[in-house]
Amino acid sequence: MTSKRRATSVTGNIGESVLPLVAKQHLGAINPLDILPLNASSTAKSPDFRVRLHPQFPAAFRNVTGLTPNIAFNYWPAESKAVDTRGNANGSVDRAIQQLGAYWFGRHSFEPNVVGYGLVCCFIYRGTRINPLQEINFHVVAPASMSAQTSLLRRVRHHAANGGRNDFLDELKTDGSQSRRQLLDV
Repeated sequence: MTSKRRATSVTGNIGESVLPLVAKQHLGAINPLDILPLNASSTAKSPDFRVRLHPQFPAAFRNVTGLTPNIAFNYWPAESKAVDTRGNANGSVDRAIQQLGAYWFGRHSFEPNVVGYGLVCCFIYRGTRINPLQEINFHVVAPASMSAQTSLLRRVRHHAANGGRNDFLDELKTDGSQSRRQLLDV
């Protein structure tokens, strides 16, 4: 796998096939309606899926985040990525968080409790010749606290009233920004 290149005629997304497998195997999403693909307009980047977990905040999430939130929504927005090396994974996860942000922005009026929450599954499929690698990194994105979620929702509403989604997404992608500081990404 470390020296094989993807054919130029391949158009499918490898990453999109990994997240449903992880969700079914490890997060209790076993019902066909637990994993729903999202189809957004061509002008908006959005996550690949909405995923219902059983339980909604699994023990593994509590262990890595230290949080025990009362999840007041049914489906987590979830994005899948596939990258060739670990070095490309960080940028891919940052782009995925922006896609989650687009979902939060679009849903904040209807589903304010989902703002700040999301899943990112990043499949590293090659590595390097010296360090061949095939692994799945799973990220839980959550508000750092209840007040952090309130602050993030306030930022979404501010941008909705004063400029729109792209301004919010630009703020969200900036490390140390008011919006990004509200999130845990583990």
